[in-house]
Amino acid sequence: MAESDTPGSSGRKARPSKDRWVKLGMLAVLVIALGVVYVLSTRSARLPEYFKFDLDGALRAAKAERRPVVVLFWSELADDATRYVVGAKGLRHQQVTKAVDRHKYLCVAINATAKSKRAVKYGVKTTPALVVLSPDGLPLGRLEGRKGHSAIEELLSTAAEKLK
Repeated sequence: MAESDTPGSSGRKARPSKDRWVKLGMLAVLVIALGVVYVLSTRSARLPEYFKFDLDGALRAAKAERRPVVVLFWSELADDATRYVVGAKGLRHQQVTKAVDRHKYLCVAINATAKSKRAVKYGVKTTPALVVLSPDGLPLGRLEGRKGHSAIEELLSTAAEKLK
């Protein structure tokens, strides 16, 4: 048998089989799906735009403008619960954003553990926690842990009623 008669020795590269293309396609779909899941999981962890990070400045502004303050105590240790509270079923929900606008809340986020000075000062025992403060800095209400939009909206409305 001549050398040119043996299979695969014609000098051309062998074409990949259909199984290989199917496997590469499945791998591409898996990589894309994981990318989408990653983006969606990190997207809701960002705070809504109306949150600031300066509590002292917010308290000064609240006193001058006679506006209540919502303080979000969050921690990277409670990442899943924080993502839930900050996400579409929590602070980003339409009812919550309407309540924030209606009652003219100033919103502040503080990255803190339950043992930090500010958390202890406002009686926070776990994160995430929402504390509503009067324009004078006195606590009006509190929610701790993984709470949804209805509980948050109720907290904001109840605290606003206490100010009237």
